[in-house]
Amino acid sequence: MPLLRFVSLAAFVAVAAAQSIIVDNLCSVPVFLFTQTGFGSISNNVHLAAGQTGYGMGISSNWDGAINVGTGCNSDGSSCTTDGTPFSRAEFNYYAVPGSVTYDISLIYGFNVGMKISSAGASCA
Repeated sequence: MPLLRFVSLAAFVAVAAAQSIIVDNLCSVPVFLFTQTGFGSISNNVHLAAGQTGYGMGISSNWDGAINVGTGCNSDGSSCTTDGTPFSRAEFNYYAVPGSVTYDISLIYGFNVGMKISSAGASCA
């Protein structure tokens, strides 16, 4: 399984060989990561300081869901400058095809922060 990194110019996420997601906040502002899960588990309501890197999202090996990025959020994430729409979203599925991960960046809910997903694996079929 390749290592993937998800960058939201505020947040950069990597999916590791051991099925993990690592997030780097490459922005000059803090970001709030709120997740939605269809199957499995992942950390939720995560604050990343501006420039914070290497945060592991703690996913289960069969996680299926999305990471949404908010900015200007209060301490519990109940209010954000960009809560609701628009928000950038990265979607991952470790559940559908055992031993594989599918992923994409979705702007169906609008755009608030740039994102990038990359693999650290030598081969990314």
